[in-house]
Amino acid sequence: MREAFLKGRWGLYFFLGLLLVLGGCQPPLKYVVNEGLVFGTSYRMVYEGREDHHLAIKEVLNDFNSSLSTYDSLSVISRINNNDSTVRADAISSNY
Repeated sequence: MREAFLKGRWGLYFFLGLLLVLGGCQPPLKYVVNEGLVFGTSYRMVYEGREDHHLAIKEVLNDFNSSLSTYDSLSVISRINNNDSTVRADAISSNY
């Protein structure tokens, strides 16, 4: 009976050791800081991850800004407010 218990225990230790080794193969997470200017002010985003998503974040913020900024005379909303008949409202929310 004791031998069966010890064999089962070694299996458990082997499984836990294997889990530890395989789980430790991932690169560690790091804090990523993204900063920039948009909407007439600055932004700072800090997140934990393995990759820097600054270009994707900046693209989304710039798309939003070019659509809905009332400070940009060429934005979609400014052109609509100025009764520009050539502008078409965009569907920015469908892109994200």
